[in-house]
Parts: sequence; C-alpha cells; structure tokens
Amino acid sequence: MLQSPDAPLRICMITDCYPPSVGGIENHVYALSRELARLGHHVSVVTHREVRPRKADATPVIIPPGVEVVRLHGLTLRLPDGSDPALDPSMITQLGHLLAERDYDIVHGHTVESPFVLALMRKAARMGFPTIITKHSMIERPKRPPIVGAVMRALMVAVVNQFTAYIAVSEPAAEELSRSRARAFVIHNAIDMDLFRPDASLRATMRASLGFGEGDIVIGFLSRFVPSKGIVELVRVGQRLAEEDARLRFLLVGGGPLKKRVEGEVLRNGLADRFRFVGFQPWMRTPAYLNAMDIFTFPSQSEGFGMALLEAMACGLPAVTTDRSGTQDIVHSGETALVADSLDDLESHLLALVNDPALRQRLGIAARRAVEQSMDWSAVARKTADAYRETIALKRGRGT
Repeated sequence: MLQSPDAPLRICMITDCYPPSVGGIENHVYALSRELARLGHHVSVVTHREVRPRKADATPVIIPPGVEVVRLHGLTLRLPDGSDPALDPSMITQLGHLLAERDYDIVHGHTVESPFVLALMRKAARMGFPTIITKHSMIERPKRPPIVGAVMRALMVAVVNQFTAYIAVSEPAAEELSRSRARAFVIHNAIDMDLFRPDASLRATMRASLGFGEGDIVIGFLSRFVPSKGIVELVRVGQRLAEEDARLRFLLVGGGPLKKRVEGEVLRNGLADRFRFVGFQPWMRTPAYLNAMDIFTFPSQSEGFGMALLEAMACGLPAVTTDRSGTQDIVHSGETALVADSLDDLESHLLALVNDPALRQRLGIAARRAVEQSMDWSAVARKTADAYRETIALKRGRGT
C-alpha cells in the first residue's frame, strides 16, 4: 500500500517490444522505464527472451540503473517484419508467480495489439492489480477495409474494458477507444534530447563511412519495411527524383518483409549506386544515420504517434510526412515540416526541399525547437506517474 501521494511506486511494465528488438515501442518502453527509475520509482520490465533482428548489430543491451528486466521463458518467434511475438501460455503462469511474490502498485502493458501483453494483463487484472495499457498504434488504416477496421475497433474496446485505464500516445489514437469505459489518458511520446540532436562531427563521420560526398543531397527513411510505412511508394518516388537529379542519394534504414522487393526494384532500374540500404540498426546508433541525412521522409499511412519522425526532427532535419493519424500532433504544416496528402504532394515537397537550402534550414531549426519545447522524457514520465496514481485510486474506489 502507498504511504503517501509522493511515495515511490512499484511498477510492473509488460511488453513484447524491448531491445535488442528494434522499433518505436521498444524505444518508448526503454526510455520511459529509465525516466521513471530516475524519478525514484521501482520498475520491473517483464518481457520474453532476447530476439535480435537478423543481421542486426550484436551490441549488448544496457539496462538503465533502477530498472529490472525479467525475461519469461517460452516460445518466442522472430518474424520477417522485425516483430517477435511470444506465443507460450506458460508465460501466464510465470507472471502469476511473479505478481504473487511482488507487491506491485500497478501493472502497465504496452500495445493493445499484442496477444502476449493482453494475456498477461488479463492475468494481472484477475489477480486484482490496477492495470493500465498504452495504445501505441492505430487500428483503422487507409488500406484496411472499413468493415475490418470497425470490427477490430469494437474488439479493442472490449479488450481495454477489462483494464482499469489506458494511455493513448495521441488524440487520434485515443479517439479510436472513445467508447471504452476504462479511464483514458493522452500522454504523448518524447525524445532523448541528448541522444537525438544535430551533430556536425557525427554527420561528417557517418557520411564519409557511407560514401556520400559534400555535394550529395541525402534523402532518408527510418522504419520497418512494411506496407503501412509507405516504403514501396517512397522508393518509386525516389527513383523518379534520382533519375532527374544527379545529386540525390537515398539512405534507407530498417528491414522487414518488403526489403528484398524494394532492393530488387532499385537494381532492375539501374539505381543501386543511388540507394543505400543499411538494414535494422540499434536505437543508440540511429542518431548517426539521421545526422547523415539532409531531408527525412515519413510516408507512413497509419501511425499512433510517429517516433521516427520525432527523432528526425530532434536531429534538426526538415521532413516530409503524411497527414495520417498521430503525426498531426507532432507537426505544423509549413512550419515544422511539410505535410503531403498524396504521392504527388510527397514528390513535390521533396523537390521543394532539394532545391531550396534555405527552406531546409528553416524547417530543420523549427523542428528541433518544437521538440525541445514539448517532447521531454522527464515530463512524460511525471505525467505517466500521475496517471498511475489516478488509476490506483480509481481501482481502490471501485472496491474490486
């Protein structure tokens, strides 16, 4: 039991997305648990065995001080898209033993689309713990039939109703669960300002290692190679631009099921020397790749928030993004990024940035300033701790 409103919390954080796996949720959980520990709270991150993406760097995961990582034993897959779902019912029993042994104040799950997380969160709820789950992504997507999106939305509302509360990382993400009776909180993602920042030295080193010259204009992408991220469309637009402008180079960071397809398309069109594919990269190394870019592209068709875009903005990059979902909470069109609502827009906006160094500089400076002013992890951790306390009080008030 808590002794005072300011007492440190004992937090059990459940996720199947944690380093060395690569992705936005992995980065979120790592940074949030670290910041909560810095505030004096006690954090246990419960996840599955380490699953490192194929061909990814073997750098060991550094666990932040004050954070305990508990890895449950059992079947865990490694899928081509970079995800690593756990599919072993024995993990539910393992979590039950852990919760019975530990006096946690709250159990916090990450992503409503993970069967692993939902199964473990249901176990915690049945054991009487206050439970809160974060919704990181969007259910409804442009390429998903409306009826499918509606059914999935109804299912997710039913799932979230089993928990005390939920956190959405953007207003659009929260709107999809507006019919849920669980307590709702909207808490945006954040960024490590010291890690993601403009760095001229890092830029020079990485560009040299990648073979980019001073006169090259590098357009970059950093995400999983899956349909919803718009990688196929970007490569097609990029090929047209590359054929028209000899200065252009493309740096594509990430991997997934579409990687071979887009690599093959580039090869068939004789543009292999203009596109650099570097595969999955550990989170701590991505600032170097971002700094090597001149322009960042984020053609995603569905985002709960858009961490990669936020990280690029923190590195002072001018960006072209879409008007989809949670990205609306990050950018102001024409001020901190250029927003495209079609492939023609994407191409014309990229051309505008390629041909206007002053515009690139203005947008990059404004992007960095916007992130500094509103996307600090310390503030997000404090808001999350406040949400925990309200969730705990709500659970007690229900008498359940």
